[in-house]
Amino acid sequence: MIDAETTLLLAITMKNHLLLTLLISFLLSCAQQDKSPKPDLVIYSAWDPSVLNPLVALYEKKTGKQLQVINGADGILLVKLREESAATPADVFLSNDAGFLWEAWLMELLKPLQSQILSRNVPEHLRSSDNAWFGLSQRAMLVVFSKGVDAKSVVTYESLSASQFQGKLCLISSENGDSQVLVAGQLFHQGKKKSLQIVKGWINNLAMPPFAQPEKLVDAVKQGRCSVALLDSSVVVTHHRAGVILPFVWPNQETSGAHVNISGAAVLKNANYPIQAQAFVEWLTTLEAQTVLTHRNGELPILSTLRVKEVNWPNYQVDQTQLQTIIEKQPSAMKIIRKAGYQ
Repeated sequence: MIDAETTLLLAITMKNHLLLTLLISFLLSCAQQDKSPKPDLVIYSAWDPSVLNPLVALYEKKTGKQLQVINGADGILLVKLREESAATPADVFLSNDAGFLWEAWLMELLKPLQSQILSRNVPEHLRSSDNAWFGLSQRAMLVVFSKGVDAKSVVTYESLSASQFQGKLCLISSENGDSQVLVAGQLFHQGKKKSLQIVKGWINNLAMPPFAQPEKLVDAVKQGRCSVALLDSSVVVTHHRAGVILPFVWPNQETSGAHVNISGAAVLKNANYPIQAQAFVEWLTTLEAQTVLTHRNGELPILSTLRVKEVNWPNYQVDQTQLQTIIEKQPSAMKIIRKAGYQ
């Protein structure tokens, strides 16, 4: 920083008034930057701002802390974290997909936590084995169907590969993380050969190519262009709250339970404020935060004390398999997806 005496000498010797003006503006800018308050916590978030912003505002009001949020897609944020390495300003990583949290873990970007709060509030199957990442809300893959379909015929994911649904099934694109994790779950429970048969059956039964956007799939079901479809529960809940009722079934209730994916969080290994970061993640598992979070994102809470009336949660069974174990099969699941021709 240039001190006042040096500035004065420069001003006296400079004959160009434009340069003098620019110099003064620069110095004032530096001074303002130096005086601007630094955040108590920096969050890299792939969550929709409409979900996170109310939580941030509530936490800041509750604690007096100042939080800075950097928004971006999961993949872009991971690249950013890898490039920044130890110099990253980020303390917390928020993701919409267990697969990206697992990738961050593989890249050794995350800090395992010792926390009684997180161990108590987050079910064991929805966190990593070393407590480096945690699910904060979950969404189940449901079977939705149009009028005229017998709900008893769609009680499992596997049943959708039956010939009776040829030309009647709709799916979300395989580029969607939930689709990839679903196939990984099939691989875990059914094995490679059976899983390939199931996914090939789905593709053979498609009424139209997989949809990139859930909204388009919902429209197809409402219009009867799809008789049955796989759709995550957050989409079903959000539409029900908007008055659009989608008939659905919780699949695999007699076997593995409905498959789930998560929105989750992790404290970064190179966090500048790891204690504050852990406290924020812990708060996100409290009843206060869970109520706001699941109201905003339409997902299912991790706390069994909270209900989601639109899907009668938690009166149904979801897969209790360690989600990390399923995610670890995702690379193999991608091979099945490609071999089956799942676009």
